[in-house]
Amino acid sequence: MIKAIHSSDPNKPKVVKAFKDKFSATKITSVKYNSNRNTFFATCFRKFERLGLKEINAIEVGVEI
Repeated sequence: MIKAIHSSDPNKPKVVKAFKDKFSATKITSVKYNSNRNTFFATCFRKFERLGLKEINAIEVGVEI
């Protein structure tokens, strides 16, 4: 099941930081969690370049939803 991670979620800053660190991204949008694969995915940008949809394992982030 895919669940959107909203700005009110206390884990969102940690997830966004993990994406920024791993992919050298400057902007992260549309963060979602896939419970079937235990992963987060989001659209990542670096300055004015769209990096595309990236995925990161929830264990790497240290967050369980």
